[in-house]
Amino acid sequence: MRELGAQALRRICELDLKVLGLECASKLVRILSRSRRNVSHQLQARLLESVDVVDVHGALAGLTSISEAFRVQGSKDNAINRQKV
Repeated sequence: MRELGAQALRRICELDLKVLGLECASKLVRILSRSRRNVSHQLQARLLESVDVVDVHGALAGLTSISEAFRVQGSKDNAINRQKV
């Protein structure tokens, strides 16, 4: 299901990759880093132990799909944007 969701996200982002791709990638990165905001290092370590691996896998699958869309389009701007993702 996560792979299908990532593929669907890619197709949606391809409609306006420069805007939608970067915005979605930013939101997915926030999912990956949300447990590290405004907490002490000891608390961060405990939170990282309890991170939902389903969320992490879904976010990584989405980022991979968006990055692949930038690669396939192949322009110089997209190469730069792919590095951002």
